Amino acid sequence: GRESISRPQVLQSIEGASLEDLTYSELARRNLDGGVLILNLGDGKWKKAGVHENFIITHIDKVEVDNIKDLNRILLYKSGAMLVEGIYKNGEKAVYGVRW
Repeated sequence: GRESISRPQVLQSIEGASLEDLTYSELARRNLDGGVLILNLGDGKWKKAGVHENFIITHIDKVEVDNIKDLNRILLYKSGAMLVEGIYKNGEKAVYGVRW
């Protein structure tokens, strides 16, 4: 049947991080085009790299991350180390090298 051609599932939780899309008003307030918020963080590759909760992922390897669907697509093709850039909810910018 048609179910077999379903799109790849969009994961809301990746490597221990539960993710949330930023609302339009949050993006506007921070002057961002897009981003994905790490809401809760359990053990996994993000935590190993030193990422904390309330981190907004804006770029991976200099590529803009617009939303969770986008993040899923980008991570699908990553292996080895990747550069994760973003900003914390308190406005603090941060960059991490994440081994994927």
